[in-house]
This record gives sequence, structure tokens and C-alpha cells, in this order.
Amino acid sequence: GELKAEKSVDALLASLKDDDPGVRKAAAIALGRIGDPRAASAVLASVPETAAGHWEYAAALYRLGKRDQLDQITAALRSEYPDSRRGALKALLEFADGRSLAALLALVANDSAPDKREAFEIRLAIVRGLPAFESAEARVPLKRMPGDGEPAVRAAAVGSLVKTSRPDPRSD
Repeated sequence: GELKAEKSVDALLASLKDDDPGVRKAAAIALGRIGDPRAASAVLASVPETAAGHWEYAAALYRLGKRDQLDQITAALRSEYPDSRRGALKALLEFADGRSLAALLALVANDSAPDKREAFEIRLAIVRGLPAFESAEARVPLKRMPGDGEPAVRAAAVGSLVKTSRPDPRSD
């Protein structure tokens, strides 16, 4: 177990210096998922100068305990690329960091997604993810969501309201 993980981390750290930027980014993402805090400084040093894909490095760093780049992840919610928007949304809901709550709630309020399907998926994901924030501010939109036009969003809102009413909202 632990010996394998250490060897994997060592190999991934070496991959942060690869000539190919895709390999470097994949290594940074993998190191973030493994969560070994020793990798944080190497991942930080590997962040490219250009903004493209920078949010993924910020998410990896967040998972490694460096939480001062959250704004780069929230900025990706407005990316022109749907996969970046989805990835950033998923990461922010995973982190459940109260500093991102305003940006997430703005997505629900503005409903500015390029298409209706994406707008529905965003609302559904946010409604399902809000209980993890464990704040009164996260409950307010949940109380309005049972009036959403989509039955799946309304049902998810009801389920999330139940979760936020429990002593431990993270329990199922």
C-alpha cells in the first residue's frame, strides 16, 4: 500500500518535468488526487505561464492543501469550454469551500449556460452538492428550488433539504 503510493508519487513528480504539457498537467492532476502534501511545491512550480487549464492545477493544489487559488477554479465556471466548466463545477462541489458558494449560487440565479441541457445539469449538480457546504447561506436557494421547472431538480432539492435538516448533513 504505502510503498506503492510513494513510488507512484515519485514517478509522478518526475512527470511534472516532462517536455509535453499534457503529461505535466496529467501528473499534477494525479498528484492532487493522491493527496500527498509533499507534492504541493513541485506542482506549484509546474504551473504553466499561460492561463489555459490553469484551474486544473489550482484544483490539484487545493487537494494538496494549498487553498489560496480557489478563485482560479471559480473563474473556470465561465470558461468558453464546456468540459472546463463541468470540471470546475465538480471540483468546487467536492471542496464545498464556502468561498466558492457565491459563484455557484450565481450560476443557479443567472441560468446563463449556453444551452438548456447544461443549465439543467448545473442546477441539478448544485442542488445535490449544496448540503456539503453546511451553511445557512447554502440552504436559502434550496428552499426556492422545489419551484424549479424541472422535476429532477425539484426532487433533488427536496432530498437536499432533508440532508440539511439532519444533524450531520454529509450522512446519507
